[in-house]
Amino acid sequence: MLNNLFFIINFSLSIVILTVSIILSLITIIIVLKNRQLHTFNQSFMCNSSVATIFHAIVIIIGSIYGFHEDTAINAPSCVLRAYFYLVSLTAICYSKAIQAMSHLFFSVLYKHRFLLTWRTHRILIIINWIIAFVVCVPLIFIDANDSFEIESRSCILSTKTYVFAFCMANVSCLFPYGIIAVVVIIIIIHIRRSTRRVQAIRENSPNTTQKRRREIKLIKQMSAQTATVTLAAPLYLFLIIWHVTQKKSAPEPLYLLSLNSITISLFMLTALQFIMNQEVNQLIRQFFKRCCTFIIMKKSTDQQ
Repeated sequence: MLNNLFFIINFSLSIVILTVSIILSLITIIIVLKNRQLHTFNQSFMCNSSVATIFHAIVIIIGSIYGFHEDTAINAPSCVLRAYFYLVSLTAICYSKAIQAMSHLFFSVLYKHRFLLTWRTHRILIIINWIIAFVVCVPLIFIDANDSFEIESRSCILSTKTYVFAFCMANVSCLFPYGIIAVVVIIIIIHIRRSTRRVQAIRENSPNTTQKRRREIKLIKQMSAQTATVTLAAPLYLFLIIWHVTQKKSAPEPLYLLSLNSITISLFMLTALQFIMNQEVNQLIRQFFKRCCTFIIMKKSTDQQ
């Protein structure tokens, strides 16, 4: 049995990490909303991912507060509902990346179909993202309350002990959308190679073609990096599912909390990576700090005079 102090330290660190995720997500949303030049398809998907991240972080923070003490964790109200919202928010994050990848596919490969490049289509994608997140997780509401609380991690999540259900939900909620991203990346790579072969040497080296190819390669790198970040959480969760399939006894207790932490850390890394790679938002932040520094310097010089 893990010491209570260990849980307090663990959940305290989780709250700090998740608070940083919320701050980064809020900064992205506020900057995009306040600057009309950022009202683009890509930034709208960034904001959609940020909303899902904030939702997920709030759910985990509430669970972390209850998890400080074993008694409060066991007797916490609405555990099934919190487990449902945990899975909904996680699903929303995964599918937000999938629909963002589909948008890149529309502009890179299917650009001849003009209706795919409209705001209406992209708004529909975002709506579908949230409908899927809330609908596919509905079965979790009807499971036994004991299966929505994991005593080893003191958390209201879908326990890996119900391995069949947990495996199905892991596939539908996370593995399937990232499978979509992998397929999109492969299609774009094939498209780039075919385009290079078909284009003549003179045209191939033209600025427009080269710039477009560089942009597509950059998108592939970003999608691949984000996918790799989130998939770091999958192996341990799947290992626990396999453990319960093959073993009659429970897995070592620290693995359950480690599995939960791996999901939290990977999503924090995804949020940080998304924020760092968002050059338009970062540029506006740098400009803001430059103006602040200039204002402070001018005010000091004025006071000295």
